Amino acid sequence: MENICTMTDKEVLQYLRLVDRKVDILANYSGVDWKPEYEEELKKIDQELAELRNMIDATRICFGKDSK
Repeated sequence: MENICTMTDKEVLQYLRLVDRKVDILANYSGVDWKPEYEEELKKIDQELAELRNMIDATRICFGKDSK
């Protein structure tokens, strides 16, 4: 049974990689450098970040921290 009160190192690293990629796209490829495929990539990133965010919130609740 997986412990919902902790995130693995792999999950934390994946979250950080996704945030880094999202910031990279938005900061470096908006405007004239924008490519249509970035929109789909950002949607996928946002979906995965939302899933991981749920894990972060669950972890904070388990440790008695406010989820906000």
